[in-house]
Amino acid sequence: SYQNNQATLSCPNSYLADINRKRYYEIFKSALDNQTKSDNTLTFIIQEIITNDATTSSPLFEYTPQKSHFTHNLHPQYTFENLIVGNSNNFAYAASQGIVKNPGLTYNPFFIWGGVGVGKTHLMQAIGHEILKANPNFKIKYFPAETFGNELISALKSKTMNQFKDKYRNLDCILVDDIQFIAGKEYIQEEFFSTFNALHMNGKQVILTSDRKPSEIDHLEDRLVSRFMGGLTVDIQLPDFEMRTAI
Repeated sequence: SYQNNQATLSCPNSYLADINRKRYYEIFKSALDNQTKSDNTLTFIIQEIITNDATTSSPLFEYTPQKSHFTHNLHPQYTFENLIVGNSNNFAYAASQGIVKNPGLTYNPFFIWGGVGVGKTHLMQAIGHEILKANPNFKIKYFPAETFGNELISALKSKTMNQFKDKYRNLDCILVDDIQFIAGKEYIQEEFFSTFNALHMNGKQVILTSDRKPSEIDHLEDRLVSRFMGGLTVDIQLPDFEMRTAI
């Protein structure tokens, strides 16, 4: 939708919303500014049905909402079928197979760390897809840690903390990307600690990714470092030549 120099773009999941916002915001904005001859702002939302009123707004983008009773936010292409396994990630891949067979029991939490672009998000979401295949009724949710923080702040402002807690603590599996985002953010760390404990104590699977191992994340509370290292911590290295060729 577009109204009063404010464009709202809907994305099918939080991963794409995050990518669009971080990488392509200026490209979208430049094209929109040139088209409308004005300075605009853009907001990316997740799979909401937008009603376009011809008298107040102009439809810029059309889409067909997914018909699903639960939004897991998993990218359809991030599956094991599309994952290249090599020397850099074979241990992480082997461990992931154990999680798929016994979610919540084997390697919980599962902490994956490594540099940018080595496939952490792909592997994590592939685990989610496989768990869903075996357990179609499981409530699985993928989200960046930044999303968790932003929603927490919104819940505090709108006084909807009970709904926020119910949303995250009643899941069967959480897949949290870039957990290093919560470092140094005291209240967000406190709420994530409580959410983690609620899930872990009930045998729910927790999978996390970061750009470094827990003990090397600055300003991360010791109790969170301890929790994150309480399961299995694996790293993914840069792919070698053979693996890059396969990719």
